[in-house]
Amino acid sequence: MKEVSIVVVIRNEINYIEEFCKNLNQFNTDIEIILVDNNSNDGTEKHLALLKSTNIKVVHNKIGFTPESINIGIDKAQGEFVVLCGARSLINVKYVTKCIEVLKSRSEIGCVGGLIFHEAKTFKGKMIAKAMGAKFGMGINSFRSSKQSGYVDTVSVPCFRKKTFNDIGKFDVQLTRNQDEDFSYRILKTGKKIWMESTINSVYYVRENYCSLRKQMYQYGYWKNYLNKKHGTITSLRQLVPAFLLLVAVSTLSISLIYNNIKLITLFLIAYAIGVFFLSIMYIGKNLKEAVFISSALIIIHSAYGFGYISGFINAIVLRKSPPINLKSINH
Repeated sequence: MKEVSIVVVIRNEINYIEEFCKNLNQFNTDIEIILVDNNSNDGTEKHLALLKSTNIKVVHNKIGFTPESINIGIDKAQGEFVVLCGARSLINVKYVTKCIEVLKSRSEIGCVGGLIFHEAKTFKGKMIAKAMGAKFGMGINSFRSSKQSGYVDTVSVPCFRKKTFNDIGKFDVQLTRNQDEDFSYRILKTGKKIWMESTINSVYYVRENYCSLRKQMYQYGYWKNYLNKKHGTITSLRQLVPAFLLLVAVSTLSISLIYNNIKLITLFLIAYAIGVFFLSIMYIGKNLKEAVFISSALIIIHSAYGFGYISGFINAIVLRKSPPINLKSINH
């Protein structure tokens, strides 16, 4: 029996799969790697077919949804510890070794992960990466912006004891998005803690354009409500901030229209844009051009997440609709 299994869910990552496959060469046969192809149709699957290492298994999920693929990988895993990863995330042997060391030495820890370094291949993508790594981008105490070891509410590229899945079940197939946050919350409910270790890191390749970023953030916000509905609580307070900003903007616009005076909404939007730009150029961007692109990414992150959150709240909480199974219906 192998000590650790790395489960990787992959879907249509033709632009990243070659680098990811090369990264697998560092892992020796003592580490089991299970690649779950999530119904790729862009050529990704052809790269996977070329992998011949004895410690690598390639399995297929024709359904094409992430939580089912994760569960397939978990079922196949033989290791005492399981690391979950994606094709856009790169880790090394040290990452795996340190995660296992923490889990072995600290029984109160139920999940471990490292820092996340956001990367991209284009200029616009690099600016999106900087925006996602900012505290005022994805939130204070988020694993995306934290730089020090400590307890968090979820991590990227998590490592678990295999027995955890026997204790609390696997990933919820009803949650097409945010299923990782759901699993983290279930771990916390058992009394275990989630540790973010700053001595290790993963590299994550972000979306390279604003359209893809907008869709990603909208879905994150939308599905957060189904997560909250499932557990009957707001799982993290920072999720409310983008929706709150959007509601303030809508309220300000309504007042402006009622009184036939657009100064109020204009001042609000100008103040928000200036604030975002000031933070971008002070703490992230190196020059005016970078600050403009980073500010644009931050505005998309905030607004798309906010719109998604409010839309999801209406559907999940107000109208009590079941989780959609077709992502196209919410791919605004």
